[in-house]
Amino acid sequence: MAYKLSKSGKDCSVCGGEFETGAEFFSAIFEVEAEWDRKDYCLTCWGRGHENAFSHWRSKMRPPEEKRVAFEVDRVLGLFDRVSEGDSESRDRLRYLLALMLVRKRVFKFVGTSSGEEEGIRVFCPEREQEYPVRDPGLDAEEIEKARNELGALLDLDL
Repeated sequence: MAYKLSKSGKDCSVCGGEFETGAEFFSAIFEVEAEWDRKDYCLTCWGRGHENAFSHWRSKMRPPEEKRVAFEVDRVLGLFDRVSEGDSESRDRLRYLLALMLVRKRVFKFVGTSSGEEEGIRVFCPEREQEYPVRDPGLDAEEIEKARNELGALLDLDL
């Protein structure tokens, strides 16, 4: 179940060039054999190797002492939408964690639970006026906490 993802790299995955403080770069997430892998690209190499990325975003290399960026609702909602398009256990886990994160940040409201074949939770997004069923992948509290930390590192967010 573990999301073994690295934080922003200090160098480009293609050319190996180091990102200087203040340099812009791209990060991309790839689904590889039911796991998630993150790669970073300098602006020059961005056109090579990211075509099959599940999701990507542009970032800026921060000084080591600078805190992570604030929670970006649109970015997380966009990832929630994209992860909803597929059907796999890793996507179900990620979608569930994103839904919990969005409830915690008060973007989604908890509506209730579902039982039967699609056991899980139902959440409502007031901004979109839409309800979403989210399958429960059966994670325990420790797995959720660990995955939440890894997801925060993946998205460069303070969760």
